Formats: sequence, C-alpha cells, structure tokens
Amino acid sequence: MRKIAFFLAMLLMPCVSFAGLLSSSSPVTPVSKEYKQQLMGSPVYIQIFKEERTLDLYVKMGEQYQLLDSYKICNYSGGLGPKRRQGDFKSPEGFYSVQRNQLKPDSRFYKAINIGFPNAYDRAHGYDGKYLMIHGACVSVGCYAMTDSGID
Repeated sequence: MRKIAFFLAMLLMPCVSFAGLLSSSSPVTPVSKEYKQQLMGSPVYIQIFKEERTLDLYVKMGEQYQLLDSYKICNYSGGLGPKRRQGDFKSPEGFYSVQRNQLKPDSRFYKAINIGFPNAYDRAHGYDGKYLMIHGACVSVGCYAMTDSGID
C-alpha cells in the first residue's frame, strides 16, 4: 500500500507543480486589443474544454501564466475523450505549448495554429497524430475550429 501511495504521489507531483504556475482567475477587466498586441511573442499555454466548447489562453507574465482570455470553439470533431491515433477524427485534449513557428498563415484554413499534438503526455500514453490545428472557418476533421472573427 505504501508503494502505491508513493507511486501516485510521484505521478501527480508534476500536475500539482504545473498547476501552481497557472492563475485561473479571470481577467479583472476585459483585455484590450492594444494590450494583447503588447503581449505578442510572450510564451502562452492553451487549455481547451471540449464539452464547454471553450479555449482558454494563458500568457506568461513574470513567473506565472495568467488567464488572458477565453474564446468559444465553434466546432470540433470526434466527441468527448482524447485523440488516440492518427485518423480517428478526434480532437486532442490537454495543455499545449504554442511557439511562433507553429503559426501557419499558409494553411488553407484561416489563421491556423499547430497546437503541438502530441505533447509529452500524449506520447507517453501512445497517442499519435499530426497537423492538429486551431483555425477559423468553423470546419473540423480533428482540429478545433473557431469563427474567423473569433480567431482574430
């Protein structure tokens, strides 16, 4: 029993440590476009909630990630549950780090962002897939689609 408790503690420690870096409190006031422009290039984390059809955008401010804004997802595919393999038409679930080189302005969909699936957690669980994006056009075959105005 003691070994199981230790194993669970080790398994959950990264989650607890990472959770402390995020501040889930909503912005006190709506964030202006000008302020968002000032934050361009800052590290971000995206958290997506399928059932709620919500994308939360966290931006690194100092040593913590602060919730910058929440956006509505207009469409995703495959229902609830994680994406497990290429071709299952499911949209991934989890935290994904987005770097500047993951922006895909040449995509056939409006302002596409490669979310970086699979991340380390996904790979550790044997999940695979590629070219999973957040984009406009409200059409999904495994991606998270937003309206064009929503992704602006």
